[in-house]
Amino acid sequence: MGYGTLSSAIVNHYNKRSYTLGGTTYSGISIFKTNPSTQTIAPAVRTDGTKQHLVDMVPPGVTSSKVIAKTNASVMGGYYESGQAFMGIYYVNGTLYKSGAQVTYSSTSMQNLGPRDFPCFCLRNNGTVTIKWPTTSDIKATVEACSVIIAASNPLVYEGSSVFESAIKAADGIQIANWSNLNDDTCHYNDKNCNYSGKSLYRRTFIGHKSDGSFLLVCSDAEMDLRVGAKLMVDLECDFACNLDGSSATQMRVTSGYTNGNAAGRVTSDNGDDYFYGTAICAYIK
Repeated sequence: MGYGTLSSAIVNHYNKRSYTLGGTTYSGISIFKTNPSTQTIAPAVRTDGTKQHLVDMVPPGVTSSKVIAKTNASVMGGYYESGQAFMGIYYVNGTLYKSGAQVTYSSTSMQNLGPRDFPCFCLRNNGTVTIKWPTTSDIKATVEACSVIIAASNPLVYEGSSVFESAIKAADGIQIANWSNLNDDTCHYNDKNCNYSGKSLYRRTFIGHKSDGSFLLVCSDAEMDLRVGAKLMVDLECDFACNLDGSSATQMRVTSGYTNGNAAGRVTSDNGDDYFYGTAICAYIK
């Protein structure tokens, strides 16, 4: 079902759009859509004390010249080079990370994984995408089934539906979210992951996947709550989507040749050039 209206259709690569929902228009939404036949995504991951400016971040195993767009990713401990680089689980280029460090399955931080931890946006080896909350007992199987895992803050869209509009359950049988009570600890959704800002108005960064195999990187200069964000991602035809870090962290950069006539470089409005990031989502040429 459609909730709102985009100012125009989405094409491959960079789009600047507005979104109207319930009489309110959210302007300045940057949307980067990959071409599924030639492009995909992977995270750039830095460990504690080694954060970088977004412009310098490149996924391991990817040549920098092949990166065509990037956004900020996981929640982190501040915007300086020091401090915790990220929270949650990442897997990329055969390496597993958790909460600012490279880890193994037996690492202390990998014990006692629970259903209200940071959700995992999973790119599976079979070409599909899902959102999971791995447990200590199934994390190894989860990782082995994936080419990439990205730590998100909160789920937005699951199997094509907003997680806030009805009692949608994940594959493990647990309800994903309860908009009337975001502190409902029987659900996967954990408002603490986004500093209890789910119902607040903030600039946002989202990641989404469409059934055609394309990925959407979305940064909104307009402030919105996560319910609006989920409706936006449904209207962008995502089958799965998640919230990443937001507010001052929100930043998108696009390489020349992929901007559809817009200026290259930072395409979002905030002063993120000087911030250090622990993780980024990068779209790149396969």
